[in-house]
Amino acid sequence: MHGQKKHQASATVITGEVNGTGCCKSETQQYKTTPPWVRRTQESINGIRKDLPALAEIKRDEIKTKNMKRKRLLTKYNIEKEENLDHVMRELKLKVSKKTQRLFRYRKRQNQYYQNKICADRLKKFLQHSQTKKYQCEKCTH
Repeated sequence: MHGQKKHQASATVITGEVNGTGCCKSETQQYKTTPPWVRRTQESINGIRKDLPALAEIKRDEIKTKNMKRKRLLTKYNIEKEENLDHVMRELKLKVSKKTQRLFRYRKRQNQYYQNKICADRLKKFLQHSQTKKYQCEKCTH
C-alpha cells in the first residue's frame, strides 16, 4: 500500500514538472521562458566544447580516440589533412568565444531590463502610496 502511494506521488511530481505546474515549477518555467535561440546556442557551445578535447587527442595521435569517433569528427569538420586540424581547432575556439560573449551580453541586457522594470514598479507603488497618505493627511486637517 505504501509503495503504491509512493509511486503515485512520484508520478504526480514528474507530471507536474513536465506540465510546468509541479514543485519544481521555476526550473520548468525557466526552460519555457528561455528563448529557443539561447537554448540552441548553448547546445552548440556544449557540443563544440565536447569535441575540442577529442580533436586535441587526434592531433597528438593518441589511441584513446576510437576510429569511429575519429572519422565522425574529421567528417563533421571537413578535415581532409591533419595539418588543417590546428586551423579548425582555432576556429572552434573562436566560435565558442563569440557565442559565449553573445549569451553574456543577452543575459546582461535581460538583467538590466528586469532591474529597470522592478525599479519602475517600486517607484509607481511608492508614488501611489505617498499620494494616498497626502490625501489622507489633508482630509484629517480640514
